[in-house]
Amino acid sequence: MKKIISFGFVLALLATASQLAFTNSNSAPPAGNTNAPGNGNCASICHNSSSLVTSGSLWNNISLTSSVPLGSFQPNTTYTMTLAFADPLRTKYGFQLLVLPAAANASSASVGTLAATNASVTVNTSGNRSYVSHSNSGTAAPGNSRTWEFDWTTPAAFNGGVTFYVVINSSNNNFSSSGDIIYARTFGATVLPVKWLYTKVNTTNNENIIAWATASETNNSHFDIEKSDNLKEWRSIGRLDGKGNSDDINHYMFADEEKTAAYYRIKQTDFDGSYAYSSVVFAAVNDGTRQLVYKPESKLIEVTGMHHSQTLQVLKHNGTLVKTIIGEDKIDVADFNPGVYFIQTPSGSFEKIFIY
Repeated sequence: MKKIISFGFVLALLATASQLAFTNSNSAPPAGNTNAPGNGNCASICHNSSSLVTSGSLWNNISLTSSVPLGSFQPNTTYTMTLAFADPLRTKYGFQLLVLPAAANASSASVGTLAATNASVTVNTSGNRSYVSHSNSGTAAPGNSRTWEFDWTTPAAFNGGVTFYVVINSSNNNFSSSGDIIYARTFGATVLPVKWLYTKVNTTNNENIIAWATASETNNSHFDIEKSDNLKEWRSIGRLDGKGNSDDINHYMFADEEKTAAYYRIKQTDFDGSYAYSSVVFAAVNDGTRQLVYKPESKLIEVTGMHHSQTLQVLKHNGTLVKTIIGEDKIDVADFNPGVYFIQTPSGSFEKIFIY
């Protein structure tokens, strides 16, 4: 009996040592520790020397970004995600991340597909959920900050809100569970019901032709074609039915018989009333005069009909001179605050531009 007890005691010690070595090493954490519904968190399991942190200045240092805003993911598309954290007093971090539907419960499956794209992260699965975490080479933060990149592919047959659940371990690197600080944060995002291929406008002799195409549609009721003269006030000028649910490429076209220089966008609406917008396009009606076109995606005002020696002046609405341009066909407005500006042309006339 003594040998059995002694052997069991040794096994218990080995198990405890193994757990400590695992949870405080560079290895990825076990699945299910993102503080999501149905999950625990690292503070409640092994790094329990302090309470879970869900606010504060260092908590605010957790960021999640992508090549597009988190509110405009398209279906069936792969995005590179970047998770970042910084703590001026720490040089070793770990993390785990899970993506669930916005109204998830303890049994909800994860949304989309997570993929490791470099050696600093790893992906593992538990039940109907997939997790991305730091790997054994993804914890060092010699400059007190760390970023991790991974891919997330949105599903083809899902649209609506999702939540990214993130837990960060800010370790003091003492190879024990004491002194580590665990942060939990969530990031809301939206998967749009339509995957846009393009939106464009062409001008004919009599009308402006707005054309767009989708690669897939989910619960898509209809499209409203909207028009604006100043990028601030929009009006609907027509409506076309959507395809409902479709994995095919669908092309649409609408003719605006009021041929004027104007901005256009497409408002896509679901059967449940939720909606999203396409990119904005501009119809430059060439009547032989100078044209000023604001391109919000590049933060440039493009000028046509400009000569090398001519001067343009950019003024605020109160008359304050902001910038002078000589012989250039582009005005960089990336550092301008949103608002109304006036461009004074060489003839002395003013053209109003709304920058956002």
